[in-house]
Amino acid sequence: MSIVVFDPDSTEDVDFKDRMRHPAAADPAGGMWLSDTEPSFIDADALRKGRLTKLRSWMREAGYGGVVLFDPYNQRYATGSRNMFGYFLRNSTRYFFIPTEGPIVLFEYPQSYHVSMVLDTIDEARPSKLVWSSVSGRDDETAGPFA
Repeated sequence: MSIVVFDPDSTEDVDFKDRMRHPAAADPAGGMWLSDTEPSFIDADALRKGRLTKLRSWMREAGYGGVVLFDPYNQRYATGSRNMFGYFLRNSTRYFFIPTEGPIVLFEYPQSYHVSMVLDTIDEARPSKLVWSSVSGRDDETAGPFA
């Protein structure tokens, strides 16, 4: 991978297929970076894989076969995914199923699969079911389609 200097007036040098790795400046110490990109001096793949390995180890120790992550901070830690981060702090429309062994499934807001499916920590994406039981007070009604 090469580092590309970002010219805000041109998209000529932007590789839209690899947006996760496109730096906004060639100087990692003093330059600005595009939002939600990892600077090239961080091995983001190793970081994501290491965090996922640690999570799965904790799950095994606790005797869990899998977890469902609704919190965007937990999602980002476990997979590196951060689509619409602020929005999902309030709205549970996006979540992950992470088994101790096997594929990780992202339940994503429709039309947003492409944002996180570039990550090697996510194996599959499915449409999410809206889960707002804590807001509506109708747990049975909102949890039924999810279950």
